[in-house]
Amino acid sequence: MSHRSGSPYRIAWRKFRRNKLAMFAAGWITLCSLVAVFAYAIIPDKTTHANQQMVEAKLKKPGFRISVLKIKGSRSDEQRGWFGRLLQGKLATHRHVPVTGYSISDDRILVKHYMGEDDAAFDESYLLTEVVGITDTSERAGINHETIERDHIAQHRFLLGTDALGRDMLSRLLLGSRVSLSVGVVGVTISLAIGIVLGLLAGWFRGRLDDFIMFFSQVFWAIPTLLLALSLSLVMGNGLWQVFLAIGLTMWVDVARIVRGQVLLTRELPFVQAGKALGLGQARIVLKHILPNIMGPVLVVMAANFAAAVLLEAGLSFLGLGVPPPTPSWGLMLSEHRNYLVAGLPHLALLPGAAICLLVLSFFTISNGLRDAFDVRSR
Repeated sequence: MSHRSGSPYRIAWRKFRRNKLAMFAAGWITLCSLVAVFAYAIIPDKTTHANQQMVEAKLKKPGFRISVLKIKGSRSDEQRGWFGRLLQGKLATHRHVPVTGYSISDDRILVKHYMGEDDAAFDESYLLTEVVGITDTSERAGINHETIERDHIAQHRFLLGTDALGRDMLSRLLLGSRVSLSVGVVGVTISLAIGIVLGLLAGWFRGRLDDFIMFFSQVFWAIPTLLLALSLSLVMGNGLWQVFLAIGLTMWVDVARIVRGQVLLTRELPFVQAGKALGLGQARIVLKHILPNIMGPVLVVMAANFAAAVLLEAGLSFLGLGVPPPTPSWGLMLSEHRNYLVAGLPHLALLPGAAICLLVLSFFTISNGLRDAFDVRSR
């Protein structure tokens, strides 16, 4: 059996695997997907949206270290189970106070409150019962110095520094992959559902239905994608699902036109004529025989649409029309920190920008790899 034997998809997969650049891009996207799914399990700041703020430690450079006193709040993390914490993170159950030193007496903890590199620290004291979150003084006997030092004094290291609100930059950068990839998945899925259905109808039935669908798609195509997404976002408001719909409803045209063209080419082939001669229903011929044979070009445009969706979401977030704060989004992070490019902290804007570029480039590389893999003229 020769190496070219097998189904068209197996042949395409073998050709795709030989494309080292495309395989590297696929590996990078897989890694980003794993990070997005398990972000709250690996990021340092596990609170919802990685939004633990310490304004005293804002705009610190990578590698910054600080000691913090964790003061118990009113919330309990028991309100969320394991799956809830993986999906939404932990509730902010403690208030973090940056300190430069501390000492513990019988019933109080005296700390030197950190106020920044240029500001002198000042002394402040807290009741141990206040730190632990105990209101009943009869439970005071259970509090000891070892418990305070173990559970309420922590060392924080910010590998990528902090942003303008004192939040961990690494945590928000990794968590921002969720928005970009989820927008790509949901937005492209919506566009595929609309485009495939309309393309199949236009290519199979032709006539007036084809003319109407193509006219409708040309109207959408005449409107710039970003302008249409901006209009839909303004109408539907800010939010993740609004971004999903805005992107999905602006990217179906390419899918519909490609599917229509492939159906027009395929409908006259012998296997389709054989299905008609056997008396197979139109729906069965279209869904079980034509659609599986035209998915190659659809996969190519789908990968390219992923890249376009990531760019479009980043653009909407940059303009303030994407996901609302404090949800971390690479486009929003780039917008919030663009002024620091010339203010001594360029990494705050360069890192989310580089993340967008790498993800978009990876999807375009996969699209090119799929195009070459499904090209029957290539060897």
